[in-house]
Parts: sequence; C-alpha cells; structure tokens
Amino acid sequence: MMKAMVYRGGDFGNAFEVKEIKRPIPKEHQILVKVNYSSLNNVDYERFKGKNLSLFA
Repeated sequence: MMKAMVYRGGDFGNAFEVKEIKRPIPKEHQILVKVNYSSLNNVDYERFKGKNLSLFA
C-alpha cells in the first residue's frame, strides 16, 4: 500500500485528500518512482479543474 493525493473536486481547501491505495506494479519499460515530498499551489489546483493556464503571459 502507499499514500496518494487524490483530487475529488470542490474548493481548494477541500479538493484533495490523502488516501491509501494499492501500490502500482510497473509494466515492461516502466519504473516506479518514490516521491518523499511534493507541493501543491493554486496553479496546480486550477489545472486539475481543467483550466489551461499560461505560466508566461
């Protein structure tokens, strides 16, 4: 098992939850990468909602 941040919709404070999920098994020519830390900001949130935000205006 592993922890995963899952998008479930809603406003920024409630849009994501950490869940225990089954660890994926890599297929041929794939790898599984262990991530110890990550960040989430408003741009990430807007992209999850489907907005195509340009980082360079």
